[in-house]
Amino acid sequence: MPDRRTQPPFQVVSEFNMLKADKRNTTNGLEIYTFYVENQDILKIEFIIEAGSVFDKNPLTADMTNAMLNEGTHTRSSAQIADEIEYFGAYLSLNLGKHFAYITLFSLKKYLHKALPVIEDILRNANFPEKEFEIVKMSQFQDFMVSRQRTRDLAGDAFNEHLFGTEHPYGRSVRESDFDEINTNTLQAYHHRFYKSSKPRVIISGAFTEEHINLIDSHFGDLIHSSHLPEINFDFSFNEQGKTVYLPKKDSVQSTIIMGYPTILKSHPDFIPLNIASMILGGYFGSRLMKNIREDKGYTYGIYSGLSAYRHAGMFEIEAETGIDVTEKAVKEIHKELRKMQNDLVQTEELERVRNYMSASFLRRFDGVLAASDAFRALLLSNLEYSYYENYFKILKNISAEEIREISQRYFSPELMVTVIAGKSE
Repeated sequence: MPDRRTQPPFQVVSEFNMLKADKRNTTNGLEIYTFYVENQDILKIEFIIEAGSVFDKNPLTADMTNAMLNEGTHTRSSAQIADEIEYFGAYLSLNLGKHFAYITLFSLKKYLHKALPVIEDILRNANFPEKEFEIVKMSQFQDFMVSRQRTRDLAGDAFNEHLFGTEHPYGRSVRESDFDEINTNTLQAYHHRFYKSSKPRVIISGAFTEEHINLIDSHFGDLIHSSHLPEINFDFSFNEQGKTVYLPKKDSVQSTIIMGYPTILKSHPDFIPLNIASMILGGYFGSRLMKNIREDKGYTYGIYSGLSAYRHAGMFEIEAETGIDVTEKAVKEIHKELRKMQNDLVQTEELERVRNYMSASFLRRFDGVLAASDAFRALLLSNLEYSYYENYFKILKNISAEEIREISQRYFSPELMVTVIAGKSE
């Protein structure tokens, strides 16, 4: 029987193994990436389509098109689609990002031939019935109006607008007037251009067979791939350095603070070291921002810092929610922690703790075939190779306190950042 009074020995992660995707090009030109694992009767099949929100000036167009894919086709009602998926023990998920739309199917191996025709039908024949459209539109409008009462949503929208511009694909947020401009014809046109006329990339995970590969190809391989995506201008000029933007909210008892600026892409050599520095600053529960502003000062229940990387731009941000009366004090403490990262060397104990925490988190990305497929998708959509992960682990193992200070000096100056405060007035 183990002695519960004794802490178990700690093991440092020294190496890792990745389950890598195999690429299959079918005779129809369909790209299928596979992750095979024995004894898994459930298959996960992800269809990735270039149909994200950046392709229309109204962000609702892409969002509602994706959300309504399972609301009816020319041959199936929304109820029939739901019944067929449920009857064969499958599960369908629809999601949307800035650049891509995702249709994810979980299906038992033996019933894949029954579930795939439903996915094919919504890709080819979704018809966006008026009744269902009004229900979805009203639901999203109500959610939008509720979000206008939350300081977090107000600050998030304003932050993106000040980073990229109000009409930039990464800065444009949903407005109330957008709901008046959208209709079923808009969605049908978007579906025809981006779903019906696109050959999806497919990732399949599980104990699949050649029969399953051929089945996917037979349903989707003949989709005509259109290379005529609209030309989007992703250029922007950030001129908000050092600026503080206040969004007063009457009767609000708390403020949301978001601080940051546009920064580098994942492909940049500084991205991984900067991600490690951000983790030390505010990326986990034991971070410096959490210890100072949550535990020592009691200004917030939670605060974090992190990097986001879109296809054409990245951003660094710090976010917290504080009481109205301590908002300015919290901002000063954030600046203080940024300066400490720039001026002082990280102590060995702290660096090793973060190194071990990030190593364990990194390994979880590859824990099982489904996690491995998600990790691969992130590379695929960022135009990166598996060498990115190999380099990540290598840098994480070897980065020094001097390198962390150097990267902090380059990227953590408060003067580089715009600060958005929603709730508190000036």
